[in-house]
Amino acid sequence: MLGLLFGMLVRPHAIGPDGIRVRYGSEVDIPIAWNDIYSVTHRKQAIQDKQPKVTIDDNGVAKLHMRIQNETNIEVRLERPVRLKLPHGTETVATVKLYADDPKRFMDAVRSHI
Repeated sequence: MLGLLFGMLVRPHAIGPDGIRVRYGSEVDIPIAWNDIYSVTHRKQAIQDKQPKVTIDDNGVAKLHMRIQNETNIEVRLERPVRLKLPHGTETVATVKLYADDPKRFMDAVRSHI
């Protein structure tokens, strides 16, 4: 349990000149290029299923939920569906929802690159 916690603390989501790196411990490290991103918004949502989870909404849009304690607070909408490598296999998603410890600083960092 401590290893999982330390993995999240040492490898948080990252924002840089190439895009956003969505991370979850040592198993998930998903680079998303700025050219693939349509929008990034601060949007809180509760998710009850296990992590990571891909769901398909009523419109057929696949969403990846990278939650912490049943919650996401950042939504990254992509320009088009993108294939992402996950621990259970490859998924094609149009939205990535994640949890940032400090969503205001996360959004400030995103705005400095978009």
